[in-house]
Amino acid sequence: VSENPQASYQLEFNGDSSAVDISTLSLQLAESQIAAKANVRFASNMAPTNISYEIVSNRIDLTPFIAANEIAETEEIESEHNGETNAVIDSPVTAVSNTEIPTEMLNTFNLMGSIAIESIVANDTVFSDIHIFTNLEDAVLDIEILPMSAYSGSIAGNIRLDGRPAVPAFSTQFTLSQLKVQELTLGNSTLNPVTGNLNAEIDYSASGRNSNDLQESLKGSTSFAITENTVDIGIIKQVFTAISALSPTGGTIEQWPDVVRFAELSGYILLENGLAENQQLKLRMDNFDITGTGGINLKQQNFDYDLRFTILGAPFLQTISVNELYHGVSWPVECGADFDAEVIQYCRPDFAQVREIFTQLGTSAVKNRLNEVISDQLPPETSGGVRGLLRSLLN
Repeated sequence: VSENPQASYQLEFNGDSSAVDISTLSLQLAESQIAAKANVRFASNMAPTNISYEIVSNRIDLTPFIAANEIAETEEIESEHNGETNAVIDSPVTAVSNTEIPTEMLNTFNLMGSIAIESIVANDTVFSDIHIFTNLEDAVLDIEILPMSAYSGSIAGNIRLDGRPAVPAFSTQFTLSQLKVQELTLGNSTLNPVTGNLNAEIDYSASGRNSNDLQESLKGSTSFAITENTVDIGIIKQVFTAISALSPTGGTIEQWPDVVRFAELSGYILLENGLAENQQLKLRMDNFDITGTGGINLKQQNFDYDLRFTILGAPFLQTISVNELYHGVSWPVECGADFDAEVIQYCRPDFAQVREIFTQLGTSAVKNRLNEVISDQLPPETSGGVRGLLRSLLN
């Protein structure tokens, strides 16, 4: 791969003080070719500047540029650390850039155009059949993305930026259909435990003048389902192994398989006021249910959630089996770690609450057994009084 991909262009245009017409704009980026044309009519007393455009390309290959950038970054890091091998270098907290939203520009011109690209290649990732339409009018920018092929499925959606309010508003809706999870993860070991075809509906809105404002005000939902799935339930087995260690009767966790195919794998994430806190999430995998709240700190690069793990009884498909005594019991689990932590460090039971749950379950089991004995061995006219006495003793 060449460290300096070649780029060239050809431009033909004509115009005067009222308009400019670009009849030909051809760009070549390494082996990629892009053709475009545009028309610009400058602002007058009657109307703002109006721009129309059309961009067409058969293929854009970004791989050479990514490779060149990686080489440059590697050389820069090696140069910075040259001669510092004996120094202690602390890893700084990741800086989250705060990008201003250029909403003032939305009021200065109108824009209409389209982009059609047969494919975009970035290393092993390929997007194809790309058709994007943009429309900016009266300070409202709409971007529509027609269904395009990606990750063996399709992606479609729209984005709106409204510059009319005092605080600009942002909204987006996307539909993901049959995306291969294993292609999305690109070999990320953290996400590899799940495979299958992802379907998702994404709907979010936010307001603000910069990217931090948008992040902090983000609200909406993502609902998803993964079909033809397999799930490595190692982290779930780890949590329940720790829980069963406190059980008076032990458990059968070691009999659970390491990898499970679920008939149903679906869930949702709800945001009310940004990513940092108060997220609500739910995940259902046949008779296994996860619910909880929490948040993600992008600056600190970590997450923190308070969850409940529940194994449900009938009529749910009993893919994960436990003693019926534990059906419907919500086990408190704390999940929090740095993004780069090992998966085994992600979640752990709240042992104080787990002990209390086992105590309550034991008391309930004793009550149920005594009720059975009373019903079987005492006449109806005396069993009621005995039950009342037992309730006063056991409560």
